[in-house]
Amino acid sequence: MPFSNVHIAQAFRQLLLVVVAMACLSATALADNARKPAVAAKKVFVPSALPSASGAVSASVKAVAGKTKALAKANQKVASGTDTTGRDNRILFARASGDVFTTRIDLMTDEPLIEIGVYNMLGRRVMDIYKGASGRGMHEFTQSLSELPDGIYICVLQGDNFRKAEKFYFRR
Repeated sequence: MPFSNVHIAQAFRQLLLVVVAMACLSATALADNARKPAVAAKKVFVPSALPSASGAVSASVKAVAGKTKALAKANQKVASGTDTTGRDNRILFARASGDVFTTRIDLMTDEPLIEIGVYNMLGRRVMDIYKGASGRGMHEFTQSLSELPDGIYICVLQGDNFRKAEKFYFRR
């Protein structure tokens, strides 16, 4: 069965739509890699040989370009929501030896309120280590673990603008 002009026109429209969609998606991917918002193409070549197809293709191109712009805005929001304060507060170590838990933290700025807690693997807070203000520098905290069963725990250091976690094992 030979192909008619209508079949060829439909196949050409689909091919053109796929090419435009791929171009828009690759522009978004390149923009993500460069950490810049994607810029949608303003002019799209639509062949004049298919005047009846130009309206449908144009609408499809606009829809794809709109989705690309929305994706670029979403990626820009995610990138702008990251911590840009330059803080590098960290947990240097969290260890349990015998029945004593020791953690050492390093704060880059004075913090009005920090919390250090121990959580089990279900996410429940099982012990408070410290809650209060703390100055810049290294600090060491110790706590008895006589009430905790053996297992895997997470030490969480949390302040106003940061949250750090360190996993540790406790075994008697």
